[in-house]
Amino acid sequence: MAERGLKTSLISFAPSPKRWPAALTAAIAMAVPVAVATFFGLTPLGLLTGLGAFTALYCAPLSRRDRLRVLPLIGAGLVTAAALGVAMSGSRPLTAIGLIVVGSVVIWLVQGIVLGPPGALFFILVFGIAGHLTAPVPIGGAGLDGGLVILLVAAGSAFASLVVVAPLLVPAVRRGAGKPTPMRVLFPEYRLSATDRRIATRLTVALAISAVLGAVLGLGHGYWIAGSAVAILSVGHSRTLSATRGVHRVLGTVVGAGIFLAVASLQPHGYILALVLAALQFTIELVVIRHYALALVFITPLVLIISTSSSTQPVLAIVGERVLDTLLGAAVAMLLLLVSWGRDRRRAASPDAPGTPPIT
Repeated sequence: MAERGLKTSLISFAPSPKRWPAALTAAIAMAVPVAVATFFGLTPLGLLTGLGAFTALYCAPLSRRDRLRVLPLIGAGLVTAAALGVAMSGSRPLTAIGLIVVGSVVIWLVQGIVLGPPGALFFILVFGIAGHLTAPVPIGGAGLDGGLVILLVAAGSAFASLVVVAPLLVPAVRRGAGKPTPMRVLFPEYRLSATDRRIATRLTVALAISAVLGAVLGLGHGYWIAGSAVAILSVGHSRTLSATRGVHRVLGTVVGAGIFLAVASLQPHGYILALVLAALQFTIELVVIRHYALALVFITPLVLIISTSSSTQPVLAIVGERVLDTLLGAAVAMLLLLVSWGRDRRRAASPDAPGTPPIT
């Protein structure tokens, strides 16, 4: 999302490279496992493979040959996040601590290797979702088998990777893909500039506040707070852009929650549900760069469809918590933006101010 005024960003579209190939890949990776699971009468399990399908969203600018080597590493990271979420799902305090530790490690790792969008976000969400799905029902979890959840994440990730690289089976595509880029070129040595460290620190603080807030309030999907705060602050080179992104996230989530309720009232299931997921994921990838709020309009029902598939909570309660968690995450992000703005103003006014320019 390019840095524009708030009003302009809400009523116009930013430029974007061609996105339909990536959108089609992501849609197939999300929907086909649901259709296959439906064939065997296991639609809810197919929906959970969507956690692994997020693998297809990473490293889109790379060639298919390069993604063939990189995406298994992304998938291994998502599966590890799911496994740690399962391992720490026994209590809300333990889950909150795990969210802080695992999320912080991912944030600093992603920042240092310059992984690119969507960055740390989905590793954090997969940790939280896997923990919620396997947490005991008395503390608000779904009580699913942990091994099964990890297996489904792995299956979804493996299928997503195969969908991304499948065109290499076509000789013409393979010839046009060029030679593989050395891994040391794709990911140079781990390095953090002063700005990188400030961004990573801000994201880590936001994550910690969000995790504690979710635990204290007893929210079953408290990781949504962290996800919202991290997503808003992930464009950390600009406070203006982060604040605009926060407004987009709140507005898009509210509208998307309404759309989910409308879709849920129609009770789509089986193959129709797979088509709905494909349409949502395809549209998300088409518009996410051009208009963030519009992307959230479609992201929200996608997330809620997956979240409600194995939940024992009423649908309205989950929708309400999604909106509340988004508001809380946005509030955390805005608070940190204000704090950093005040700190930079004081630093700029000091006669001993360092030469490093502030993040605007």
